[in-house]
Amino acid sequence: MAKRRDSAYIYFAFVIVFLLLNLFVLNISAKLQLLPIFIIIFLLSFIFFKFRKDKTYARIQVTITMLLIGIVQIVLYLLTGFLEGFSKNAISMSFNRFLTVILPIILILVVIELLRYMISVKFEKNNLIRILSITMFVLFDATLFGSNVSFNSLDSVLEFFGITFFPSLVSNIIFDDMVVKYGYKPILVYRLLTTLCYYMLPIVPNMYILFRAIARIVIPLIFYFILSYMYDRVTFQEVLKVKPKISISSIIILILVIIMAGLISCEFRYGILTIGSGSMTGTLNKGDIAFFEKYNNQELEIGDIIIFKRGKRNIVHRITQVGIFNDEYVYKTKGDKNKLEDNGYVYQKDIQGIVHYRIKYIGYPSIWIRNLFDWCN
Repeated sequence: MAKRRDSAYIYFAFVIVFLLLNLFVLNISAKLQLLPIFIIIFLLSFIFFKFRKDKTYARIQVTITMLLIGIVQIVLYLLTGFLEGFSKNAISMSFNRFLTVILPIILILVVIELLRYMISVKFEKNNLIRILSITMFVLFDATLFGSNVSFNSLDSVLEFFGITFFPSLVSNIIFDDMVVKYGYKPILVYRLLTTLCYYMLPIVPNMYILFRAIARIVIPLIFYFILSYMYDRVTFQEVLKVKPKISISSIIILILVIIMAGLISCEFRYGILTIGSGSMTGTLNKGDIAFFEKYNNQELEIGDIIIFKRGKRNIVHRITQVGIFNDEYVYKTKGDKNKLEDNGYVYQKDIQGIVHYRIKYIGYPSIWIRNLFDWCN
């Protein structure tokens, strides 16, 4: 038993180190290139874990339930498009796309869920191995769906943890518990359905990334309670009394982190920006958080406060003049605290958003962290 456990530690150490190396150094992200890597990891698992026949109860009923939950999730996802609009899916479907993207994703997800089942069943009572297992599956998700991992800026760090890491962590903790009770098939059906739809739909709602991030936290928690209520002969009151591995307060905090990450990365109509200078003092002070609406050719007037790009910097100043140059609106701007107008004109292509509200002071921690991050780099 001890020898088998030690072999498992070696296996996890090897796989986790390789996945981290790939995320930050190798950057292998093409699905067709990832497929043989996942297959090798899966074949290695047979040496350490073996495969046991799935003898979990209520497999068909649970699988159907998960299928229905997946369909409901997709419908809710599509309904968000009526709030923020639809866009053409950047992933165009073709036979070549099916062979190089869709088919590899299907096979990789099958490999992942079979691997999850083998590990969780064999080491159900070994907490350390289950933690290592969850870590490995989170890295699987980051490798498969978060290929552009970059820690070059504070915003990219927040976006990675909010959009990729935390949702994956929560869903994999829940999947780890579910696979022991219900087997790999219900989870596999759910993941295939909800993953492939994002690749195969001709149009997608504009809230795509943010919705997926929140859904990957909330929906697994919901179906975990539903399945416990339906198939574990547990009353709803008892389900609520069961101390979950992840507390409700933790879920709320994670959702808030995701929303903040979505606002910072401008994944939907509104965003936030920390005021880092004193050029708008009195209206927007240093350390304030400015809430803005993304610019989409709205009509702008003198007195509006806009966010625009100058090089790599975001500047928040007020419009003082509106003109026309080459049949395009151009704007002169000025900071309320500055004596002179900004040099040159602001063109529509440079405008990022229109500021509507502010919250005082709460942006200071972001400034301190950003300064520390810049100093470390």
